[in-house]
Amino acid sequence: MSGWSEVFALLATGLRGLRSRRLLTAGSVLLASIAIAAAVVGPMYQSAAGTSFLVTRLQTAPAFTTGLTLDYQPRGAVGYRDAAQAALAAVPPSVLEQFDAPQLSLLSDPLPVTSPPFAILDAEATLLAKRGGCEHLVVTGSCPTRRGETALLKFDAQHSRTRIGDTLTVAGISTPLTVVGTYTVRDATTDYWFDLTRFASVLPQTRGAGLSPYFPAPFLVAAGTFDALDASSLIVRMDRQLTVTAMTTIDDLRAAVQSVSKLSRLLERPLPGASLDLGLGNALRSIVGQEQARRVTAEQTVTPAVISLILVALVLLFRLLAASMELRMPELALAGLRGLGARRRWVLALLEPVLMLTIAAPVGLLCGYVAARLLAAQWLVPRLPVEFGASSAKFAVGVLVAALVVAVLVVRSATAEPLSMQIAGTRRPRKASRWAVSRRLALVAAAVAVLAGTLGS
Repeated sequence: MSGWSEVFALLATGLRGLRSRRLLTAGSVLLASIAIAAAVVGPMYQSAAGTSFLVTRLQTAPAFTTGLTLDYQPRGAVGYRDAAQAALAAVPPSVLEQFDAPQLSLLSDPLPVTSPPFAILDAEATLLAKRGGCEHLVVTGSCPTRRGETALLKFDAQHSRTRIGDTLTVAGISTPLTVVGTYTVRDATTDYWFDLTRFASVLPQTRGAGLSPYFPAPFLVAAGTFDALDASSLIVRMDRQLTVTAMTTIDDLRAAVQSVSKLSRLLERPLPGASLDLGLGNALRSIVGQEQARRVTAEQTVTPAVISLILVALVLLFRLLAASMELRMPELALAGLRGLGARRRWVLALLEPVLMLTIAAPVGLLCGYVAARLLAAQWLVPRLPVEFGASSAKFAVGVLVAALVVAVLVVRSATAEPLSMQIAGTRRPRKASRWAVSRRLALVAAAVAVLAGTLGS
């Protein structure tokens, strides 16, 4: 008989054996598939859940904790349009690739308000202009659209008893400001305004023998008002939010931290005719550290749970394979009586377990992959990528190797029986060997250790 013919004959024999023991075969394939699926779905879902947690945290975090604010202040007589263009050109686009395009707003340095009643309160106000600003505020009256018009925070207008139609004189502006409206800030506009604390109104505080200045919330003005402002007081603010998608990973955060560090080094070089200030930076470095610690904790929790399920499946698989091998003992004994060598009898004995694992491997991989994706779609952020990674592959290979070891142990136990007992098809009770006792104790100890680790986590 040729080599291939012998292989096909062995395969046919193995398939007939599997078919004749359908129930045991189905149970063994099911348990092996469960073990492999658990090995796949555990690391896949753990990785996806970590990414989902990170994305959710970044999406819900205040923009100023993850984004950047850059203040560009020109020196000399520069119009606000030219200053805005120069501010955009001051930061190379390649430096902050992990951040969205900048949102521009025009600011002034704090300027003394010289008209009553603000003058009595020693007030210093900041002018603010941002395209579409009124659409993201609740405005009473009119929105400033022309040069010399302004809107005050409703609280400041009430505190200073300023009414719509009043005229304010601000040092450093060549034209008076006419109050045309008041505004309040909506919480839902955090992304647009980047940091709502900028609209805080700071009342005078007792300081020594006197009072500190009164800092009202920004006076909202039209961009054209900045043409009447002293050039030295103009500030172009660039707010850049972190780009967050369902595919954002901790590696993207590390890249963002590195880009901020690179920008800090660039800002050490003075700009000709202007200054560029990074401000307080952000909390990305802290978020990266917290995320790394959280992932270690998650791994210490999920991995023991997965291993526990795998161990249970392997123990049950061992019992089913042992039961199947008992039914095959007369067949193996008959093969020995017909002159089949010990090596070939081992191959014949291992054939059915190997065929079961061959069937269970793709079934378990597919079921684990589908289960991980279904769980992610049900519980995690939408459109989250769920990938079959190296950790899942290592776990799956480890389970296959462990299942093969279980099969080898079962075959070794069966082939070690005397020929008379193999022909009888039953095993007589006998004292277990030290090796068998040690093996069982080791398996029990491993299961207890994993369970204790899971409960401890």
